[in-house]
Amino acid sequence: MTVAEATWAASPTAAATAPPDEGALGIRALDPLSFLDALEEATLLPLADSALTAALIGPGDLPAGFLPFLEQGLRVPLETGEAETAARGFARAEADTGTFVLHIVMRLPPGGRQQMEAQGWPPALGPAELERMMKEAAATGLPLRQVRALDVAGLRGEGMGIQMVLALQDSAQTPWDQRPEEAMAMDFYLLAYGEHLSVLIVGWPHDRPSGVDSAALARAADAKVSAVLR
Repeated sequence: MTVAEATWAASPTAAATAPPDEGALGIRALDPLSFLDALEEATLLPLADSALTAALIGPGDLPAGFLPFLEQGLRVPLETGEAETAARGFARAEADTGTFVLHIVMRLPPGGRQQMEAQGWPPALGPAELERMMKEAAATGLPLRQVRALDVAGLRGEGMGIQMVLALQDSAQTPWDQRPEEAMAMDFYLLAYGEHLSVLIVGWPHDRPSGVDSAALARAADAKVSAVLR
């Protein structure tokens, strides 16, 4: 089985073992679920770091019809310190599509990359790791219904790609209040470049086309980040 083929779906009888509450994001647990939790604890800052900003994808990297909705600096808590971060987001102009793209580039604190490598970065996303993610999601109440690995072969960064499907009808927090019955698909690409980390997130309603090629966008982000920050 290749990395791109590994898939895990939720089971009504899957065991739920709660992960430890680390507060700040642990490098060992640097996966999409943990990353989203860490963003909730981030401090908002002006977008002032020119190098991080230059590494972000721009309007020219997306298909026609996407408009910017976010350009923000962040300070994200990690186990080894705080990571300076730049973020830029886009959404489809059509209000009812629900598709968004978010690109985040962070500079890891001193020792962050060494800790990642010591704890097994990049991770091997086989069935056991995907099952762990499903169990941790169940333990924390996140309505994760399916997760599968995405192919990152050929990208310059070292890391992983993951697609998740969230059943929004099980969650009190939905990005589309007018259609809470939908499921949401999200593609994550988490890639390390030296002392920097790039996170690309593409989200869309699971029952409709996203309107963007996530793999092509990941290649565009990979080329930009590696050219600016490596």
